[in-house]
Amino acid sequence: MSATEEQSLFTGSISDLRPKKKPPHPVVQFCFQKEPHWMFVFVFAHLLFWLVGFQWDVARVYSDNHFNHDGGIPSGPSGSGQFIVTVMLMVVATFVVTAKAAVFVPETL
Repeated sequence: MSATEEQSLFTGSISDLRPKKKPPHPVVQFCFQKEPHWMFVFVFAHLLFWLVGFQWDVARVYSDNHFNHDGGIPSGPSGSGQFIVTVMLMVVATFVVTAKAAVFVPETL
């Protein structure tokens, strides 16, 4: 190169000239970009507990003294255990998502 030639001030690629896109909100980054599978488990576990495991109707709460139409004990100490299974699933999913959210570092510009 001769001393009369101009030197370019830009030495990168053309894509470096585009303005940087602002990253989405950290909640969006966590829920939809980094951990969508755990968010599905979290939502599913809560729905399962609140719709199936939790007894909204007092008449549906069974004990060993109450039987269903077939004569079986549908819930209670000798029943299906849907409450304890769904509450354990909900607690584990909530704990895992909370732990992952606590150590999550969002993208910045």
